[in-house]
Amino acid sequence: MLKTLDPKDWKNQDHYAVFGLGHLRYKATQKQIKAAHKAMVLKHHPDKRKAAGEKIVEGDNDYFTCITKAYEILSDPVKRRAFDSVDPTFDNAVPSKSEGKENFFKVYAPVFERNARWTNKKHVPNLGDMSATFEEVDAFYSFWYNFDSWREFSYLDEEEKEKAECRDERRWIEKQNRGARAQRKKEEMNRIRTLVDTAYSFDPRIKKFKDDEKARKEAEKKAKVDAKRKEQEEKERARQAELEAARLAKEKEEEEAKQVAMQAKKEKEIQKKASKKERQKLRTTCKNWNYFADNESESVKMMEEVEKLCDRLELMRY
Repeated sequence: MLKTLDPKDWKNQDHYAVFGLGHLRYKATQKQIKAAHKAMVLKHHPDKRKAAGEKIVEGDNDYFTCITKAYEILSDPVKRRAFDSVDPTFDNAVPSKSEGKENFFKVYAPVFERNARWTNKKHVPNLGDMSATFEEVDAFYSFWYNFDSWREFSYLDEEEKEKAECRDERRWIEKQNRGARAQRKKEEMNRIRTLVDTAYSFDPRIKKFKDDEKARKEAEKKAKVDAKRKEQEEKERARQAELEAARLAKEKEEEEAKQVAMQAKKEKEIQKKASKKERQKLRTTCKNWNYFADNESESVKMMEEVEKLCDRLELMRY
């Protein structure tokens, strides 16, 4: 495999594969990289091969250049991160809408897991399953909607500024590379956003939470309507009770007034009868005594006086 590599195209080679670390890739430790490099040098160094009788291509045209470049990249944290950012084996694909409709967790869990390698944050929430709480699901999507990625694209710079002939040319190269990096970063963040948006739209838990929230709001609305109706019914009952109490009070008052009137009328009749009896008694007494007169003339006069007295007695009584 090493002999098929083009030393002049070293930038497009898989540096992990050169060291036989393709199965580990970004998870390979510096100790593993150093050990792999040492083994490669002992086996493929031009001096070793030349001593074994192999014809060596002079200069940078020998495939050993690919080993040197691979170590240069993977032993430097900054250069290695730049290469890891454009790892040729990384799957940038985002599940389609049709894929997301069925087997949501089976489809999306591995996608989020592999993209989690780009985060600057240590703790990455899991996608979870249908048993996840609202808080857990909310934390998951909050993390991904605010995804902080360390992935950058300087490894894909078109020109090396060190090869520029003057300062102005270096500045022009840097400007072009910054623009290209920014565009690729923008496309990368759009890719992540598309992944999160698509997942959110098909997440069955989101639908469940929305349905639950809708049901809760409807229940609250119904409870408010019932409470208001009950309150109105209570007010109406209270109003009817007040009206009934007022009616009963009025009836009682009218009945009492009626009883008072009847009693007054009864007493008046009694008094009237008593007065009539007394007047009659007075008249009879006076008549029996001939009105206390000696002659008819005086008797008539006294009769008139007696009638006046009876009328006066009635006025005094009533």
